[in-house]
Amino acid sequence: MTMMFINIRAGLVVSFLMLGFILANFKRVISVLFTPPHRLFLLFVAIELLSFINYVANSEAFFFVSNYPRIISEIFSYIIIPQVFFYWLGSEISTNNKNINLQLKSITLVNIALISICIILHLWVPDFYVEFAKQYFEAATTGQLLDKEIIPRMHGYLNSMQNGVVCSTTIILVAVLFKHKLLKIALILILILGSIFTLQRGSWVACLLAILLLALIEFRNNQFNIGKFIQKNRLEFALFVFVLISGFVFFQTLSDDSGGYAPHLLYRIAEFGDASNERSQQFVDAKIVLEKYPFGIGLGLLTAKATDQGFRYSVPDAIYYRIFAELGYVGGLVFLSFLIGGLVKLYKKGLFYLAAILVVYMFQATGTAVFELYYCSFPFWILMAIAYSKQEQVPMQGQRSIPNVDI
Repeated sequence: MTMMFINIRAGLVVSFLMLGFILANFKRVISVLFTPPHRLFLLFVAIELLSFINYVANSEAFFFVSNYPRIISEIFSYIIIPQVFFYWLGSEISTNNKNINLQLKSITLVNIALISICIILHLWVPDFYVEFAKQYFEAATTGQLLDKEIIPRMHGYLNSMQNGVVCSTTIILVAVLFKHKLLKIALILILILGSIFTLQRGSWVACLLAILLLALIEFRNNQFNIGKFIQKNRLEFALFVFVLISGFVFFQTLSDDSGGYAPHLLYRIAEFGDASNERSQQFVDAKIVLEKYPFGIGLGLLTAKATDQGFRYSVPDAIYYRIFAELGYVGGLVFLSFLIGGLVKLYKKGLFYLAAILVVYMFQATGTAVFELYYCSFPFWILMAIAYSKQEQVPMQGQRSIPNVDI
């Protein structure tokens, strides 16, 4: 069956809408962000903007930008505008915990809907993404995706990497915001299965990390006992194991053409140890750039978009390396201070579940450009704004940081 696809740059359209909203509320944005609690964020954005000087300060950057000026609009559309918009939005909703809970609930429901739709498409029309890849990503996937992974990683409106991040971070939100036990376990199962189907190794580890952090928080709050917990939730554990095994068997025989899903899953598991090796060249490139340009080579020049256009250096995934290489030592250290400071502030406020989500983000950033990965970055910047904003009411230490919502 021949499939037709319409390539709509929805992200670019959304970025223009964000910019319009910022300009329409410019005075409000200035009054909220230009306050002492947000000075680190403003300093980081200022360094990002100043890094444009590097486009003309060194010949390699100047030559590339001269031949591909579109990179400048892409940097604003996919990096700077979302940062400012969602950090400001996070500051606005951070006045009290009720507003925070409401927004987190909305994010959670949207994420669950996105992953559920992806899983349905993955089960229903497994060849859909193969056809999509053939039309739009053939150059990048020939010899890799189409040969080794005929049933590709689970994509959707978001790519598999973004879906993996959504699954791992949303597990914590579901565990906190949903009260009904069976509904909660069903939604967590959906997210775990979604993570497995993405074939993203970082997402698998991040899901385990999210569950571990939830257990640690429960232990801290309620003197958690593992034996009593397993006994109390034995039905959920049995259901969880049954669904995983059933899903594995089902995908093993899903498609005659693909040879089953299991071989592709086992292939990804077998190359688990290669994940760090795959990032090692990116570290080398970042190190070379930083040695040549201690003030950075310029924002956006080491992204996947620049790599696709033939830029000499490439650090598309390892975001910590990339921030240092693009913004220099000063920019990298400012961002790390901003990131660690946010984690400390969330912990001191007693917002342990939000701190756990930030830890998951920080982990995934070791191998993923999660802070700039468009949709995945939106909750991150909201989270950082919550960390640095003042709330009218913060839960006492030892209490649940975010009350359960009756759903």
